[in-house]
Amino acid sequence: MNKFVLFFSLIILALFSCKKEKCQSKIVKEYLHEASDSLFALIPYKANDTIVFVGKGLDTSVLISSEVKHYYQEEFVDLIRKGLECPDQEKHINEVYEINYKGSGSYLLNFSVKFFSSKDFVDFFEFKINNEYSFKMPCNRSLDTFWYDVPILFRGKEVKALKLNEFFSKSAILLFYKDEGIIYININNSYLYTKQ
Repeated sequence: MNKFVLFFSLIILALFSCKKEKCQSKIVKEYLHEASDSLFALIPYKANDTIVFVGKGLDTSVLISSEVKHYYQEEFVDLIRKGLECPDQEKHINEVYEINYKGSGSYLLNFSVKFFSSKDFVDFFEFKINNEYSFKMPCNRSLDTFWYDVPILFRGKEVKALKLNEFFSKSAILLFYKDEGIIYININNSYLYTKQ
């Protein structure tokens, strides 16, 4: 019995001690996706912006642009082929513009907006609240008023806005208006802010 256990243990040890060579995928195509200048010109966020949100309970947050970034982000896509352990890859280089804001309110402490291209040849907005809640939408949707279906009273008149649900938990909502950007923030029905 002991010889059998010893023999079996040696076989298992031999199997797990063999090292596989590290996979070296080959990049066969490279794509550069630059953000559209025409859409970028329409973004309602610029460097040196100040945005004011008034919250329920009179909590006011003054958000001042603190950092503007322009960079390129790499994304790799495996080209799946049957029987290959190391698939070839495409390399996508996506252009990104990002503006970060710091706030003075008791809850709304920071806000960021990204405008970026993607491997799908679509430009996107991504908004983040307090580095915790993330919202993403295609830019072309922000230009087409067909998607604007939420009525809201904004600066004394009723407008229709585009509703964005939080990406992960769905516990937060933003309303987007094309000339103003984000005009309303609702986090868990507890923190409600309207742009002034």
